[in-house]
Amino acid sequence: MRWTVAAMMLLIARPGPACECQPADLRRAVSGAMVFVGVVEDVFPATTIEEYGKLIREIGAKRAAGRPALEARRIVLREIWGETLTPRDVARSEAARDLADLDYPFEDVRQTLPMRVRLRVSEALMGREQGSAEVFTAVGEGSCGVAFRVGQTYLVIARRRDESARWTTSVCSGTTISANASAEVITLREWKRTGAVPRSISGRVRDFTTRSLFSNNVRGVVIEARSGERSWRATVKGPDGKFELTDLPPGAFELKASLPGWRVFQVSLPRQVDLTDRYHADVEFMMERLPK
Repeated sequence: MRWTVAAMMLLIARPGPACECQPADLRRAVSGAMVFVGVVEDVFPATTIEEYGKLIREIGAKRAAGRPALEARRIVLREIWGETLTPRDVARSEAARDLADLDYPFEDVRQTLPMRVRLRVSEALMGREQGSAEVFTAVGEGSCGVAFRVGQTYLVIARRRDESARWTTSVCSGTTISANASAEVITLREWKRTGAVPRSISGRVRDFTTRSLFSNNVRGVVIEARSGERSWRATVKGPDGKFELTDLPPGAFELKASLPGWRVFQVSLPRQVDLTDRYHADVEFMMERLPK
C-alpha cells in the first residue's frame, strides 16, 4: 500500500465518545505521583485532532508521498517527534512489521496522538521540586486527555512507568485548571506541610460461589486492617461488594475478610499491605460459602 490520503488518515485517531472517567479519590490519585501547580509554557505538536491531521498531511505530502504506508508512518513519526524519540523508540519503529505496531509513537506513552506539555512549576506539592516540568497527555476528548492551553495554570497529577522518564497525565488522574481545584490544592498544601497524608484501602468482595459481580450474599462481610495492636474495620453494605477503610496512618497492615459460614478463596494482593511510601491500595477478596 502506497502513501495516500487514506493511509495518512490511519495516523489520525478517530474521535470517540466523550471521556466518561471520574477522577480518583485524591489520596489514590496522588499515590506515587508527581503533583504540582504550574503554568503552561509550551504545547507540542498540536492541541486538537484537526491540528494533528493537518500536520500529518503536510509532512506526508512533503516527505512521504509515494512511499509504502509503513515507511511513511515511520517518516511522519520521526518528522514530528525528532529527538524526543529515544533509541528504544527508534528501534521499535524500525522493527515494526505492520501499521498496528506503530499505533503509539512512544513505547511507554499509550496514546495514539500524544501531546507534550511543558510547564513552569509555581508550587511543588509532591514528588518534585520547583523549576520546569514536562508531561504527556492525549489529544481528543475520547482519549481523556487534558486540553492544556498556553498561559493557563493547572493542578497537575502525573505518573510514569518505572523504566521511563516520561510523565503522563489525563483528566482521569485529576489534572485540571487550578481554579477548579482550590479545595484539592488546600488539602495538598496541608499534607505537604504536615508530612502526614492519611492512607486508605478500598476494594470489593466478590461471591465466588455464584461467580457474580453483584451478590447479596456478600452483604455484611467485615474487612479488618490490623497494624500492631490497632485495627480498623469496614462492613460491606451493598451487593456490589465495595468497601473502604480511610484515615489510616502510614505503615503495614494485615488484611482479613470474614463472614460466618464463608471463607476467603482468593485475594488480589498479599495479605500484608505496606502503606509506608504510598497512600492507597486497592484489594479484591474472592469468597465462597463453606460446605454444610
